[in-house]
Amino acid sequence: MRRKQFLKKTLSVTLAAAMALTVSQVTTFAETDSILNGISSYAAENNGTYKYVYAGLTWSEYWKSEGVYEAENVQSSDEQDSKGEYDKGAFDAVSRATTNHGIHRGSFQCSTTIYDEDGNTYNVSYWQSDDKGKGTSSCVLTDGSVINFVKGTITYKDEAGNEKTAKMKDYVVAGIKYVPVAVKADDYDAFKEQYITIENGEKLAGGYSENNLKSFEETANVTLNTNGLKLVTKNEDGSFTFGKRQTGTDSGILDKELVKDEGVTVNVLENDDIGAYGEFMRVDLKGNYGELGANMQTVKWTYYGNDASYEIPVISYGTKFAADNWMHKVNGIQLALTDSIRCQIPKGYDGTGYWKVTVYALGHEDYEFTFNATSVNVKLSDDDTTVDTTELAKLVAEAAKLNEKDYTQASWKVFTEEFDEAKAELANPQNQATVNEAIAHLTAAMNSLEKVKVDETTTNPATTNPSTTQKQPESKTETTTNPQNTTAVVSAPKATKISKTIAKKKSITLKWKAVKNVKGYEIQVATDKKFKKNKKTISVNKQKATIYIVKKLKAKKTYNVRIRTYKIVDGNKVYSAWSKTKRVKTK
Repeated sequence: MRRKQFLKKTLSVTLAAAMALTVSQVTTFAETDSILNGISSYAAENNGTYKYVYAGLTWSEYWKSEGVYEAENVQSSDEQDSKGEYDKGAFDAVSRATTNHGIHRGSFQCSTTIYDEDGNTYNVSYWQSDDKGKGTSSCVLTDGSVINFVKGTITYKDEAGNEKTAKMKDYVVAGIKYVPVAVKADDYDAFKEQYITIENGEKLAGGYSENNLKSFEETANVTLNTNGLKLVTKNEDGSFTFGKRQTGTDSGILDKELVKDEGVTVNVLENDDIGAYGEFMRVDLKGNYGELGANMQTVKWTYYGNDASYEIPVISYGTKFAADNWMHKVNGIQLALTDSIRCQIPKGYDGTGYWKVTVYALGHEDYEFTFNATSVNVKLSDDDTTVDTTELAKLVAEAAKLNEKDYTQASWKVFTEEFDEAKAELANPQNQATVNEAIAHLTAAMNSLEKVKVDETTTNPATTNPSTTQKQPESKTETTTNPQNTTAVVSAPKATKISKTIAKKKSITLKWKAVKNVKGYEIQVATDKKFKKNKKTISVNKQKATIYIVKKLKAKKTYNVRIRTYKIVDGNKVYSAWSKTKRVKTK
């Protein structure tokens, strides 16, 4: 039996016509929800209090109380989908995006772990933007360290600080990392021993800045009325169970209202646009999807059969984020269902009829839409053996004529990823759906190519001499060399300094002066002066920020701290020099 396997399906872009489609925002809130009554009753009868926090839950823990099919089944599968991925189990599958492109897009709000062939384990906290246009993605781990990832190759530093590379072996998406929960205060210490928690006032980080997709860094603020809140119950054996999620009015994020997503368009796919990666039903969310996608946690599908009133459900499915939905920086969010252990159409039904889909996203109102699926929208089997690659071949030939020097690094990177995929599909076409998928993605990437501006690449050779340029070792000033060996220099932003440090038990509060015309700040904390031992790197993505609390440090330990500013130039971070190092001993 396989442990959780590699990633799943990248999906396409077409519009299904002839659909009865209704989109609505869930805006009705229960005045006397059971979770509120339960907490109030406990407080009144026992004079007890509750702790409101975010917790990381497995898929089975999350879905158990939500009435979905095979919610507690964690069985793996030995059966591969059409792309050779193990995507037929309960919650074993991840996404094809792992090794091909966009691993970060498949795990925005998920508890994820990467395993490499050298035996290393990487627990993912969140992903950062592309590393200087070099085609890599930076991943911040839960211990504060950073790795680079590009198409299955991991670059990391060992304990001695030496840079090493390793191939990814596996990538596990275990569950949702930010689930708002209410725990009895008396049970909280025991709860923390079993679950990763984020307390109010601590950082929430996720998403990924890439075209329409957005990254975020917020402060937790879970309340009794937070949307999606689950009531935690401690069992006699010391384990915990989680109640049904509530529909609430609070965002769970400090100083932010609950977001109502508007401008999202819903496309239900049909015929050959379905099935590219094993799915039997697919819906694409396009338009203004970026923020919803970045904050998206999971999706519930409810099937009503022939009940047009949407009152009596036949069955419901709870999908894991990366296994049954993916997203694309250009083509939107793709939601899909796969013929798998966790998703079986009941006997007597064929998947046609009325469906309700609800998207749960951090800090957002539940985004809900309904549609009436006909036979063109359901593809439970594929008997079509004829594959026409004529259009794909023409498109690949056209793409091959493009010249890298004519386009920006960022847009060329997007293009090359899709170009490589299209060439692979042309060489070994799976079915018509996969061919259509490749056409759609490559076309979108070609349309998104950005021409290089003259003033970005043209300098005066008589006045530009790299050999005489003054070296600035502390400042990460970026230089880009054009095909004519001339250089465009990007100046570093103004630096800042730490104005005050406050030592507390297992934490340090830092204060600094805000700097104009920067994107944010980067803080480093380590136990040695060279910032190699027990290092934490924290990004503060707000220009006006002047304070940050570094938590989860060791008590009565001396730490070195420093700070620098950064700005974004052509999608890349450009850093200032580091500030002077401050030494602080925790209490």
